[in-house]
Amino acid sequence: SVQKDEDLPWWLIGGLIAAAVAVIIIIGVTFHLLPAADPEVSCVFRHSCLLPCQFQSGSGSVIRWSNPSSAGDSVVHSYYDGQDQLGQQNQKFQGRTSLILDQISRGNASLLLKEVKIQDEGRYKCNISSSTGYKESFINLKIDVSDIRIHQDGNRITCSSEGIYPQPELTWSTEPPSNTALQNRTTVHQTEEKLYDISSSLTGPDGPDLIYSCSIRTRSNRRTETLKKGVSAAISASVSALICTLHLRKHFIPEDLLQHVCSNVQFSCWFSSPRVAAAQSGNMKIKLMRSLTFLVFMSFWKICEFW
Repeated sequence: SVQKDEDLPWWLIGGLIAAAVAVIIIIGVTFHLLPAADPEVSCVFRHSCLLPCQFQSGSGSVIRWSNPSSAGDSVVHSYYDGQDQLGQQNQKFQGRTSLILDQISRGNASLLLKEVKIQDEGRYKCNISSSTGYKESFINLKIDVSDIRIHQDGNRITCSSEGIYPQPELTWSTEPPSNTALQNRTTVHQTEEKLYDISSSLTGPDGPDLIYSCSIRTRSNRRTETLKKGVSAAISASVSALICTLHLRKHFIPEDLLQHVCSNVQFSCWFSSPRVAAAQSGNMKIKLMRSLTFLVFMSFWKICEFW
């Protein structure tokens, strides 16, 4: 019998190895050439926002923030010769930008953008040159959903938010999930600034341990606020509403202490004047138990000691 030689010829083996190496090189070069996605930062409309930019610190730093677009590379903020240079700054950014000057020597060129507008959304470029070299980085600014207000009036719960872009969607949920369908009515209004205000009210099933969640989302972000439906209180789960409720009582927190606590913090209270009057007359169920109120007050008193 004749034994067949099953070994592959050397030239075929070499060709396969060469082809495999070529494929690996092509894949590696392709991935190397693909640009990495720009990092994103979410900013709230009409709030301040920090656009990060780090570099290796060195002497003679020149920092230039710009906003690339089809209309050109408009200047957002410039810094050189040890000071801000805003002569070429785009008009729409005037009075709204600043660097953290005492951090530049540490390699921090982050830009603080104040009073964020819808038109600010987009791509930003940070160029830095110094004695250590040159660096260029990009970041995308997205407009986030603004603060959500949620409150309870009797058996009706209302959730709302203002100044949103683009057009948002609002959804309700409960924890634990409710077997009864949540009957809600949602309205969306577009303002003259092309922003959107959204509000939704629902009448849900009673339950001492039922937690309602209101979620507002756009194509790029999402925010959720919760409210626990209880017997002794009908307030938002947020601390700001709780402080406002305690302020209405005026039995535990004096006015000067409230001013001290709130001096550097933005609190929003969902009580309008008619609701305040109703709360003071006891028509709304916001009378917290004295023990709970006292504990909360003591907690804020401790916080004030550090402020």
